[in-house]
Amino acid sequence: MPGVDKISLKRIFYNGEHALPGPVPHPYNSDQMSTYQYSIKAGDRTVGAAGVTAADRSKPHPAAAFLRLQLEDDALKAVDLAEVLRCLLQRVVFVPGGAVRCTALLPDDSTAVKAAFAAVGFRWMMGRFMCIDRADFVRRLGEEGGGVDFSGMHHFWHLFATLWSDREPDPAEWEALFATPGYAALTESEFEEEFFIEKFRLAFKPSLREHLLAVLEEESDPYLQHYQKVRRFPGRVRRQQAALASDGGILQQAVDRCLPLLPDGIVDGEPPVSFVIFACDARGYTPVVIDVLASARLQDFMTAFLAHEFHHYYREPIRAFDPDAAGAQLQDVLWVLEQINAEGVADLIDKPSLMAAGHPVVADFAEEVHKAPAYLTMMDEILAAVHTGQLDWQQAGEKLRSRLLQSGHPVGFYMAQKMMESCGRELIVEVAADPFVFIFRFSQLMERRGERFLCQESLEALRTLRRKTQLAVGEAGGR
Repeated sequence: MPGVDKISLKRIFYNGEHALPGPVPHPYNSDQMSTYQYSIKAGDRTVGAAGVTAADRSKPHPAAAFLRLQLEDDALKAVDLAEVLRCLLQRVVFVPGGAVRCTALLPDDSTAVKAAFAAVGFRWMMGRFMCIDRADFVRRLGEEGGGVDFSGMHHFWHLFATLWSDREPDPAEWEALFATPGYAALTESEFEEEFFIEKFRLAFKPSLREHLLAVLEEESDPYLQHYQKVRRFPGRVRRQQAALASDGGILQQAVDRCLPLLPDGIVDGEPPVSFVIFACDARGYTPVVIDVLASARLQDFMTAFLAHEFHHYYREPIRAFDPDAAGAQLQDVLWVLEQINAEGVADLIDKPSLMAAGHPVVADFAEEVHKAPAYLTMMDEILAAVHTGQLDWQQAGEKLRSRLLQSGHPVGFYMAQKMMESCGRELIVEVAADPFVFIFRFSQLMERRGERFLCQESLEALRTLRRKTQLAVGEAGGR
């Protein structure tokens, strides 16, 4: 039986209107949720539709996500239902500790249909299928050999060939790219689809060469520069892709590498990983997204590179707060604190070995780490100004974010390294998922060493901010 040939993505935000027929499948206000609508195709024929509803990341998280699925009468003859469900579940923004509930309007409720739902972790309850949580779904993916995904690369090479021949891809070709798990994670979390369409066309179409050079002359664009390398060295990218596909043990090695800096009991199997072309970088989303060319540059350090992203992935469900869920006034300052904490701890996994080897990926990193004390001094002054009423949280966040280098990597690494050297792994595990505890413990360490980091006014400002975010972090930090 053929699998899912195409799932076309169209994002819809609820604004009082329901994208799918019937009652909205959740008890929450519509402006707290966002829905992605998909059409399910077998070849050129549409055989069904689905809506995946999850928390809008700018709103407080509800307790669950919802999946509404409807298939035509003979759809089960054309598609593998379990594969349809896997593809849709990989696009759900899972709520830590929550569930995914599914309302399914299917041709029948036969044993085969129930078996397909059970294969991806659902169980039947009160007329609905319910998926317990992300960990169970990811575990099942790993057991079925679905942990590593190259579908994004398959569609990328198809688009690359079309553009390189100076032709325009059909809209369906772009839809197929953005429907793959890796590109779906990128476009649903960070990038617009138009971003890739514009830059891939500019980088790969020969007739746009002069325009490309003019753009690069006007401003440095790291994405276009990265895509130029793909254009110049496609053979290298293909060889790296083949090497990654044949290295079956690297994921478990990366899991083992990040385990010492995570609390016990939160790791259950290998994360799903999608390899794509997007930047000289990686993302700890679900799935974890890795750029193939970036991985080639880090060939000898691939395990550490993956382990860094895996740490983000495993940390996500246990992090103390989501900066995107806070009000607009607090988003910048919380983003800064979150970045410093998350990247600082994860950088302990890969940056020491990269720096010791003098790898070009971290050519300027040591220099930026040396600037961290100056940034922390500025942070102290800004936080104190908030406490005394000279700045509000929005102004403070804008100042801190605009001056934070490399998305917080150098500052966070400086702080995490100091704590690791003085107190060891146990302290790092304690602070790994809570930015406030991370800063409070660092402040206490510096005070014991006679190197004050935060004044009392700054500490009080952070305690106030902590209360504002309604964190349940116990007695640990700053008391």
